[in-house]
Amino acid sequence: MIRDRTGDHDLAANASRGTRRSTCGPLMVLAGIALAAAACGRGAAPVPAAAASLPPEAEQVSTAGSVAASFRHVNLHVQDGIVLEIRRLDGILISTTPGAIASFDDPRSYSVRVDSAEVGISPRSLSNLMNQRVFAYKGAPLKNVEVSMEAGRLKEKGTMRKGVDVPFSMLADVSLTADGRIRLHPVSMKVLGIETRGLMKFLGIDLRGMIALRESSGIEIQGDDFLMASDRMMPLPKFAGRLTGVRIEGTRLIEQFGPPPAAAAAGPSDRTARSFLSFRGGTLRFGRLTMADTDLEIVGETPDGILEFSVPNQTGQLVAGYSKTRANGGLTVYVPNYGTTALAYPPGPRKP
Repeated sequence: MIRDRTGDHDLAANASRGTRRSTCGPLMVLAGIALAAAACGRGAAPVPAAAASLPPEAEQVSTAGSVAASFRHVNLHVQDGIVLEIRRLDGILISTTPGAIASFDDPRSYSVRVDSAEVGISPRSLSNLMNQRVFAYKGAPLKNVEVSMEAGRLKEKGTMRKGVDVPFSMLADVSLTADGRIRLHPVSMKVLGIETRGLMKFLGIDLRGMIALRESSGIEIQGDDFLMASDRMMPLPKFAGRLTGVRIEGTRLIEQFGPPPAAAAAGPSDRTARSFLSFRGGTLRFGRLTMADTDLEIVGETPDGILEFSVPNQTGQLVAGYSKTRANGGLTVYVPNYGTTALAYPPGPRKP
């Protein structure tokens, strides 16, 4: 349980709880399948994806009285298997309901306006994001997507649904669009192991004719390019900010939001902590506590490492940790890393 070591009060009780389908039939020749897979969807209209920007509630609601948020060296598990590797993040936590108090335990109750951040995401998380979120709907054009990094480029392979299931692979350069989206520009496109990109260009076929996407997917196709609005693709809580840079660094896709920090943000009161989530000012609910002029920080029990923190399973981590009330009335909560204790998991089989 969470126990305040100065006030010796138990906080455990306070931790809360289609797209149109193609009608093409089976084809007999491998090259014919590759061509037909492209031609079958030729009439599909593109569905525009909104540029990465603040959600309407973040734009319309005044930030006066909102809570300043600073994260450092936190692997934020937003959904099992989908992890945001936050190197740094500074922004504002905003209630999604005007006049209501945001609850840190309920990711539906707040969004995070990201002013400056650098966030990495692994191939495994990208693959899970595609399969569990972006293409997790009936009639999705792609399935069994696997993402990897290869020589500074992003590689995707999986199955394309075009009447018959057809394996595909794509190798793409990664860049940033003027409106703050991630552009994937294919340099190689194979269907059934056959290079099709040059043939598609010769026949005047683009990816838009091959793949029709659902509007809410957060992906738009322009010519041969995929444009991805990362803020629309992620699970809750909603993170929104201006994407100003994107690159591949080793085996990670790195996203930069806003400018680099002008100065180091205020760190936690525990000066040994390298990794933390810190909240300052405004009013915030945390379990059954309501903090006015919020001064809350969450740090790992091993403060010099990376904090593994799960949004959907945070109650287990909080129950397994403890808190300390500081002299100024602020609260520091120490938690074990997600996955290091049985209490960090919900009932059911554990995942590695």
